[in-house]
Formats: sequence, C-alpha cells, structure tokens
Amino acid sequence: MNLYLIRHGNTYWNTLGKIQGSRDIVLDDKGIEEAMILRNYIKNLSIDIFVSSPLQRAICTTKILNVDNLPLIIENSLSELNFGAWEGMIWNDVKVKYETYISQNTSHGYTNPPNGDTYDDAYTRISNATKKIIDMPHHNVAIITHRAVIRFMLGHLLNENLENINTFELPNTCIVKLTNNDNPQHWSFESLIL
Repeated sequence: MNLYLIRHGNTYWNTLGKIQGSRDIVLDDKGIEEAMILRNYIKNLSIDIFVSSPLQRAICTTKILNVDNLPLIIENSLSELNFGAWEGMIWNDVKVKYETYISQNTSHGYTNPPNGDTYDDAYTRISNATKKIIDMPHHNVAIITHRAVIRFMLGHLLNENLENINTFELPNTCIVKLTNNDNPQHWSFESLIL
C-alpha cells in the first residue's frame, strides 16, 4: 500500500501566517492554482481512492485533484487540530504572548493550546483514522489534510517522536509518500514531493 499524504492548497490565512486550526478557511486563488498544478502530477500515481478532511480547504483541493471522479471519503477525524485561543493569531505572536504557558505545557513536541486539542486527544483521533485508512482494500490512497494531522500520521506510522517530525517542512500541496510493501506493521518514508 502507498499512502500519499497531501497538504491542502494555500489560503489567505496561510499567506498572512495565521493559525487556522479548526476554522473552515477556504482556498484562495493561489491555493486553487497550486492544486491545479499538483493535479498534473497526481494523475500519474494510479490513485484508487481519495480521503479528505471535512474542512473546505481540503475538500476543494481534493475536488481539483480528483479529475477522474474516483471514490471519495470525507473523514472527520482528519480535520485540523483545534488550536483553541491561538486560532486567528500569528505563531510569532503566540510565542511571545504565551511564552510561559508554552514552556509549562509542552510534551512530545506539542503544546496543548488553551481551549484546544490536547496531545492525547489529537494523537488518539488521528491514529484511529490512520488505522481505519490502512485497513482499506486499496493500494494507492491519497489523503488530503493538514500540516499538523500529517505530522501526527507520520509519527504514528513511522513510530517517530513528534519533536523529530516537526522538523519536516510541509508547504501547501506537498506530498509525503509512505509505503508498507504489503506489511501493514512496517511503514517507510519514501519521498517528500514539494
């Protein structure tokens, strides 16, 4: 099985550097263009099925990529993490305003945001969604979701600490390819396509 973990296209909030989290922000013109460029690459991957986060930025990206009208599953558990009080803020402002909070509430490379998803909740939700996907009877699965979700999926499948995974730059419409060579217990990172 091959998993193609794809980050959604650009949004206006991405351009501004704002934390979107669970907010349902749509693609901007740049994001639509990015998805259309990616579509030319995707059509050569023999995708069997698309699985998408329910947020509009992921669904719109998926619809642009899915030109052959392949099966599509909307998986609620692939929604971006809820970053609580930080949503709508810029990361640098969060680091300044919440410096003490961050130093006291970070573990596993993740800070539990005030009124947002905890590490345990996010890990459980995303791990369960990942298990559900890898149990599908498909060979090439395209998963369109969000940066934090992709990082949690990588941590789960590669048995890697989130602190190490957080060093991966995952720009909009990048693809992370994982393969298991028909061994669902052993996943390997094959490539990062920007």
